[in-house]
Formats: sequence, C-alpha cells, structure tokens
Amino acid sequence: MNRPSARQLMTLGATGAAALLLSAPSGPAPAPLEARASSCATVTPQSLQTFERSIERALRSAESDARANGASGAYAVAATNSRDLLVRSRNRIQDAVSFLQSSSPGSTTYAEAGQVKEYVRSTFEWLSQAGHWALVSAAYHRSTDARNTFEGSLGALGEAQRVYGDSGRCYISGWL
Repeated sequence: MNRPSARQLMTLGATGAAALLLSAPSGPAPAPLEARASSCATVTPQSLQTFERSIERALRSAESDARANGASGAYAVAATNSRDLLVRSRNRIQDAVSFLQSSSPGSTTYAEAGQVKEYVRSTFEWLSQAGHWALVSAAYHRSTDARNTFEGSLGALGEAQRVYGDSGRCYISGWL
C-alpha cells in the first residue's frame, strides 16, 4: 500500500487520515527471532566506541568551525551550539561505554542493553540539533567545516540508529 498524499489526508479529515495511516504498513519488517537474540553480541563497548568515533569525526569539523566563526561570525551561536551538542552526545556515549565496562565484562545482558538503549536514545535529538546548527553556520558563514559537521552528524545518527536497534532487540530478547 502506498502512503497517501497530503491532499488525500486533508480530504479524509483527522479521523479518516489517522485510520488510513495506522492501517498502512511502515518501516522494515521485524528481524527474525534468531537475529534479535544475536543482537546482544553486538552491544559492546567496542560498538559504542565506533559510534563515539563517528561523533568525534563530526566534532573535529565543529571545533574548527567554532574557532573560525564562534566568536565573531554573523551567526556565531550556530557554530558553538553545533559543537556543544556534539560534545554532549560524545560524553553521553562515553558514559555508556563506562557503564558496560563496569557491568558485566564479556557479554551484555538484556537488562544492560536496555540501559544502553536509553543512553543512545538521548543522543538522537542532540545529534539532530547539532546538524541543524551546522547548516545554519554553513549558510551564514559559508563554512565548509560546518557543512562537514552536518554530514558528520548524519553519519553519527546512522550509527546511533544501529546501536539503538541492536540494544533494543537485545533488550526485548529477554522478554520474548
């Protein structure tokens, strides 16, 4: 079933549009049960450090943009906001790495994966906002560093989605 257009939704009214959207399939099919259970093996400090490195790549560009435009640029706060949000995201993932390293060395339990999922979930909005502010800085300052920060924040969001999915599948494997 194809997604309805905005015009179709408007003609259906709120109730009809909601019913149509709720009945439409969305997103990929759930992973098979054996794939969900094996997700626990991928929730590791190393996988979180891969995510952290993707944030670090974006952060290097953001720091350069903040040095160039964060004090006297036309929209200086854009450069500093982007950098600060990436720092917050990186620090949160470092906290998740420390949590896993201090919990149960070796394999991650479903309960630990649930906590990791929450660490990662908190970074989605920060990474998205960092990308937004990078775009503002790129536009106002014609900054290649800011454009690279935006691209890096998108890459970090992809890593966040991967780790969030793995930790969520691991968590639910303890229940289903």
